[in-house]
Amino acid sequence: MPICKKVSKNALGPRVAPTRAEIPLLADLIETVPDAMAITDVEGNMRRINRPWLDLFGYADDDCIGQGLVMVLQPGATPSIEWMRGCALKPQRLEVVGRRKDGVRFPVDFRTTPLKTAHGAVGLVAARDLTDRWHAEERILSALEQERKRIADDIHDDSLQAVTAASLRLQLLRLSLHDPGQLAVVSALEELLDLTMVRLRKLMFELRPAALEGSGIAAAVRELLEGIRGETGVAFEVEARLERDPPSGRSALLYRIVEEAVKGAARSDGIGVIKVDLEDDDQGWMVRLVHDGAGTAGNGLLRERARLAGGWAQIEISSGGQHRVQAWIPEDPLDEQHNTAAT
Repeated sequence: MPICKKVSKNALGPRVAPTRAEIPLLADLIETVPDAMAITDVEGNMRRINRPWLDLFGYADDDCIGQGLVMVLQPGATPSIEWMRGCALKPQRLEVVGRRKDGVRFPVDFRTTPLKTAHGAVGLVAARDLTDRWHAEERILSALEQERKRIADDIHDDSLQAVTAASLRLQLLRLSLHDPGQLAVVSALEELLDLTMVRLRKLMFELRPAALEGSGIAAAVRELLEGIRGETGVAFEVEARLERDPPSGRSALLYRIVEEAVKGAARSDGIGVIKVDLEDDDQGWMVRLVHDGAGTAGNGLLRERARLAGGWAQIEISSGGQHRVQAWIPEDPLDEQHNTAAT
């Protein structure tokens, strides 16, 4: 057992975080568990890691010690690095895109447990590979979007055609009628059919916006906001700084996030304008929404959609009374063409 020389508080200077030698019991404990685990200090820096952690992320022990958890995350994977400093202060859970030393990306679940030791607060961080679960969720989301598209196609090819045919027959019937009462009935039926066609077209758009496959995400968002303006009178602004459009699967996920935020904003009292900003980088896509209404622009479903996409969403109220939503989704971490392992 090492012998520690007693020194005065002043001689120590500022208190330093526990080192590996100061947390031997915890260090021995994490070596006994099968999950990848790390011990962090109050700054979010790794002080000890176990063998499964090394296997999961591909780093050597000396690569990690003293480094922040951000080194095992895809850039942009979290809205801020403050959560790392909170590992030693409060329980947290974060599902994000991790990155191995060789550059391969994969979904990972981080769970933190704060602990108090004789040497100060530390965080116990467990990491688990979520690739299998994400594959299952991706299949479910893909199936849902395919089902949306199938229903939208059926509405276009069947229901709308049937309503159009009925409308044409009513027009022919009108030519053979002269009784004012009968003509009034035909007019009422025509109005009903026209309303049915409008609602079916709206349903088609909600199920699968045509612009999403043709003109891209920015055009689809503008169409969405045009519809909201037609229903509520709310003005909108869309700014798109996209050098590339998301691929089909990512585009649908991003659109659903925007849709959820926009519909939440449109339900707010006293709203005057909705502003949407879309941009991309080499890691993924970001959407920012601002509105001046009295309610929030988003809910738990919005956050869940972002989480399922491997990203994150923040909903906040600024001091100026504006409500903000910010969401980010990465390129598909399960897509092998975006994973460049070192050779």
